[in-house]
Amino acid sequence: MTAWLSFPRRTVPLLLVLCLAAPGCANRVQGVLQPLAAAPTDTSRVTMLVATTRKPSEDPGKLYSGDRGTAISLNSVTVSIPPDRNRKIGEVQWPSRMPPNPEKEFAATEVAKVQSEEQALDWYRRNRKSRRQVIIFVHGFNNTYADAVFRFSADRP
Repeated sequence: MTAWLSFPRRTVPLLLVLCLAAPGCANRVQGVLQPLAAAPTDTSRVTMLVATTRKPSEDPGKLYSGDRGTAISLNSVTVSIPPDRNRKIGEVQWPSRMPPNPEKEFAATEVAKVQSEEQALDWYRRNRKSRRQVIIFVHGFNNTYADAVFRFSADRP
């Protein structure tokens, strides 16, 4: 008890401020790639075919770990993007809790495993644009799978 009394008086308010500010430095919400139960209506969507060599995760909201896998995996992922009035264009509005609020935060609306070359070609035929262009986004090694998916979505018109 005497140690507490020996703190300088100005230390206690500083510790209180640090304790209140620390939760703001916490990691992002986990499981953000778990699709919403119902698709939102007032949002735009980006559908992408995602290839990765990462090891699959048992967590359906994470999909892949940061470890290397033994093969290439493909997924069709659709991300809901909040209306322009509720977001800063080019930035990811990360979910603050699960399930996310699609009016204000990015949200996965569909995640499906693509298990064959034929399924990949079918995906391409359904989703290609008139100019038949493909955009390849290569993420850094220090990003999670969710980081790459949401960041790519944020940069789409």
